[in-house]
This record gives sequence, structure tokens and C-alpha cells, in this order.
Amino acid sequence: MNTITMTVTGDTYQDVAAKMVEIGSKLGAAQTTPPINEAPVKRTRAPKVVDEAPAEVGAVEVDEAPAEVESDDNFETPAEEPAPAKKAKTTKVKEFTLDDIRAGFKAYAAEHSREKALALLPKFKVKSILDLKPAQYNEVMAILNK
Repeated sequence: MNTITMTVTGDTYQDVAAKMVEIGSKLGAAQTTPPINEAPVKRTRAPKVVDEAPAEVGAVEVDEAPAEVESDDNFETPAEEPAPAKKAKTTKVKEFTLDDIRAGFKAYAAEHSREKALALLPKFKVKSILDLKPAQYNEVMAILNK
């Protein structure tokens, strides 16, 4: 069984019911509607919630002193392990795709000109964007984004 959950809004209950019938007919459901009240629905606001300060907590008095703990000479404290060395921050270089290169050339041509965009290709010893190697993508994007 498939379930659809939706919220239908309208100015009046009748508007909501009419929208529900319209949606039901589009979905091929049986056209049943909830009973319509002739009187408009009275809208009320939810009461405001006021945070009250917590009750004041008084001090607790202790009559007895805490019991002393006998020391155990055989107890060994674990040696502190040295904190792991912090790794050097590495900046991850975005790996561009052929789609990124196409979009970059399109934007460059729109800003400068098609001829200037095509003049960049010989710098990479290619005749077409498709001839670029993925290793060249970062360098190409650096020039296109200048």
C-alpha cells in the first residue's frame, strides 16, 4: 500500500476541501470529501510558553566528615600515553572534471571572447578541450579563473 502525506492550505475550510477533491481526482482516488462546515473555522493562537526560573536550590549540610581512604602501595597508576601528534593541515585541491573545464571555457568566452578562449588551447599543446589530459585540468582552470 502506498501512502502520500501532504499539507493542503486555503483561506477557508471549503477551499481546502475543494483542493483535496481536485488532488484526489488527479490521483484517481475516490472522490470523497470530509463534511463541510458552513461556519468559517475560528483561528486561535497557541499560548505563549514562558520559561520560569528554576527553583532555588539550598545548600546541603553534611554532619559527618568523609571517611578516609587507605592508600594501597601496590596500586600502580597507568602511565600517561602521549597525545597523538597533530597532523599537518593539508589543503585538498579540487579535482576538476571535463564538465568543469567546459563550463570554465564557456564562462571565459562569455567574459572575454570566443577567440581568446580558443587561443588558450595551444598553450597546452591541444586543439580541443577533449584533448586535455586530467593532469592539466587544474592548470587550465587556474588560467580560466584569473
